[in-house]
Amino acid sequence: MLKATNEEIEAVREYFEWQAPDLEVTFMQKVYSEAVVNTRHDVWDIHTNKDRWWVITGGTNLYSQEQFPNMDLALTFHIGLIIRIPRTEEQQKDDLHILPFGPVFERMEKAGDAVTQAQSLSDYQAVGVRCRETLLELIGVAQDSVIWTEQPPQRANFRAWTEVICNGLLPGDTNKERRGVLKGALESAWTFSNWLTHSKSATWTDADMAHSLTQHARALADQ
Repeated sequence: MLKATNEEIEAVREYFEWQAPDLEVTFMQKVYSEAVVNTRHDVWDIHTNKDRWWVITGGTNLYSQEQFPNMDLALTFHIGLIIRIPRTEEQQKDDLHILPFGPVFERMEKAGDAVTQAQSLSDYQAVGVRCRETLLELIGVAQDSVIWTEQPPQRANFRAWTEVICNGLLPGDTNKERRGVLKGALESAWTFSNWLTHSKSATWTDADMAHSLTQHARALADQ
């Protein structure tokens, strides 16, 4: 259980009662908090006289625990719904395209689980495969989120898409150093994960490093 102010408790309670006026809150607590893309998401466990719910802030929404029994799954779904970017300049003010970040977080979570359970060379190589899949899923978000006026690179050309994404997110001379950091993080994660996938001398430390590099690159790209 995390500490919460009276104002937070009251705000979440009011939101839930507004959304579910036929239910009576019998117990509530803040159980988790995470910042993603500069937005804080607090997860609340809500007990009612009939069932249980998650309320997640940062684009506040509620989710039935019958449909989402796992808190991590509910949070992943929530973040995937609320992360949005403009599709065109004209749509920037009034039409946002929902980015399917949910699969990226799911793949990242699976890679982390694989690291925890890894005990053999094939396990370590499998972590490399999962990290590669996570990175490809990440660039897939950019591929599917905009309308291209020119011929885009092939979908599997990770390095070419790294250029497109970094130049698009951080354009201009003032962002040169920031752009370099993001490119370096993505390329390092990609190169190391590819090496790990085929390495005959990989260790658990290598698998953990691949996961950490991928997680770092994903976090930078989300900012």
